[in-house]
Amino acid sequence: MFKSSCIDYLSIPAKAVALTFICIFTVTAIITDCTAEPWQAKASIDVDGTGLAQAVVPAQLLMGNNTGSYDLILNGPDNNPRAFELFMKNRSESKQVILKPTNIRLNQAGGFVWEADMPDTLVNEIRIEMGDRNYLGRVDVAVPTDTGWQTIARNQAIYRTAETANAAIPIKQEIYKKIRLTFTGFDKSYEQKIIPIRRVTALHQAKDEEYTEMQLVLTDQIQVNRIDDFTELKMILPGKGIKIKQIRITTNSRFQGNWELGREQIRNNRIQFIPKQSGRISGVAGDGRLISLDINRVWRTNGLVLRLKPDSGFLGPIDQAVVVTQQPMILFSADMPGRYTALAGTGRLINLKQFADISGKAQVRRHLEFGPSEVQRWYSSQSLLEKFKIKGGPFDEDESYRWKSPVKIEKVGYYRLMFNLETSLDRTNPYIRLVKENEQIPFFWGQQTYRRHELKSKTEYDRKTNTTSWEVSLPVKSGAWQTLVLTGSGIFSRTVVCYREKSEKTGWEKAMTRNWSHTEQGVTRLEINSPGRFMNGRRFKISIDHGDNQPIEISKIEAGFMAPSICFLAYEPGDYFLFGGNKNAGRPSYDLTLIQDRLMASLPETIEMAPADVLKASKWDQLMERLFQGKGIGLYVALALVTLILIGIIVRLFPKAGAQGPQN
Repeated sequence: MFKSSCIDYLSIPAKAVALTFICIFTVTAIITDCTAEPWQAKASIDVDGTGLAQAVVPAQLLMGNNTGSYDLILNGPDNNPRAFELFMKNRSESKQVILKPTNIRLNQAGGFVWEADMPDTLVNEIRIEMGDRNYLGRVDVAVPTDTGWQTIARNQAIYRTAETANAAIPIKQEIYKKIRLTFTGFDKSYEQKIIPIRRVTALHQAKDEEYTEMQLVLTDQIQVNRIDDFTELKMILPGKGIKIKQIRITTNSRFQGNWELGREQIRNNRIQFIPKQSGRISGVAGDGRLISLDINRVWRTNGLVLRLKPDSGFLGPIDQAVVVTQQPMILFSADMPGRYTALAGTGRLINLKQFADISGKAQVRRHLEFGPSEVQRWYSSQSLLEKFKIKGGPFDEDESYRWKSPVKIEKVGYYRLMFNLETSLDRTNPYIRLVKENEQIPFFWGQQTYRRHELKSKTEYDRKTNTTSWEVSLPVKSGAWQTLVLTGSGIFSRTVVCYREKSEKTGWEKAMTRNWSHTEQGVTRLEINSPGRFMNGRRFKISIDHGDNQPIEISKIEAGFMAPSICFLAYEPGDYFLFGGNKNAGRPSYDLTLIQDRLMASLPETIEMAPADVLKASKWDQLMERLFQGKGIGLYVALALVTLILIGIIVRLFPKAGAQGPQN
């Protein structure tokens, strides 16, 4: 009984202690979790000792703002922050040592010799100040070697200034043990005389360190679009606030023309290009395939857009894209060995300096390298979706939309949906909605892309006139075709005549002519712009009169069009649908400008639009489309029906047999 009471008595404080310990542990865990630094990119560096250390900052860790500050912290092995400097390069300080003579004597040539010990440091210049300002002459500089004295500077002039006679002699930068100066005067009055020397100084005229350059190969991280008469290259830099020295683009053809560099931003729910720098390449260096652009500026955004406009109108495929950058350095004092981690995106800012406050080379004992960088995908963050509320409003499917296309999304991500041929040429494509489970998905219009579609044609050759004609069918009746592209080969000069079909389909009438010449073997293309005068129907015709020459063949006939695109953030996988053709819905407008900095910092994954299902079309339109799409039996059936209807109407207009007319 007593024992049991003692146990119960002792168990009360034990439970209290245990409960207190659990509470402290829980609170500590909560505090630790709450104080954990959020980050967007990080990289670590291993230090095996203590003392000053420096390293090149990876491009992925650069998150600069418009004021020149960078979002970066450095945590030590104990996970506590450390002080550090962020700078572009070390400043190398110049040094000078006044030499004291160890030997002065006359020589047999009539001059005199001056010798001294050199400091244990690099020297690249000797300066001499004579005690007599009227002295004019020359001086030779020699240093000892294993084989004797060697002259390293000969016949260096001693010249007069307002106060004294001087000489500044550059020499090869090395550490020398001794130096010998041999003076020879121009004036005979100075022969066999030792002229007083006020000062001889050995200098190390140091140059500041060069910037640390890095080449970012972005060949696999670019999107190439052809827009009008230029080609657009969109690249994503791994960080922002990067100092770009040069951009190098390699193509498989020569380039001469204008270029423009800029960035993108969302305005009025549409992507727009903001130019920042431009220039022209007029000469061709080497084989002309390398386009080298000197930029020399800090680029404040991740996104970078380069527009190339060749004089010839043609730019070959891009073989390589390289951005040459100048990377900053980080300098810190390692107070313990272990792993130090730099984190970007925590919200703590530090200024980037041009030079380090500590001149590094003499004191920094460790020049280290960061390990691989780890970058978090911003669009997979649920907190981002909740913070900016980037979901759209409700959507109710009704009969006012003419078509709908399924969009299958298999994973969360940032996407660019390219329109197909039919919807690209549809004049109502601005009136669309992207929907998932009766909720709109916000999007903005991306850049249009020039595409070509191969056309079917029927060829006829007239031997008597030596003329070839091609009757070409168009898959879609539209006035939005941009170009007609003909592909041929060989050496020739011809005139291409384009015809449109007459309104009553009774024949052809000439619409335009174009000259087509090629002066060397190989493939050639003729691109006819704005072909709407003859390509606004379902058929057109082209012909070539070969004259007295051998007929040429057209191997391919293509029609060019501009394919629109929309960019959107898929916050979950599943079945999405694109609705279009409802003018009453108006043009959509969403608040994606709130996160446009993040959107413009990523390349969307391009996906193609699936064929659209027709939701609303009049039965008569569908019938006519089927009947008159070709010259099949449907056409004759339709004409027979119309003829019977007209006959019936005429019969009803005549009076019946035996009917009495009006009496006169």
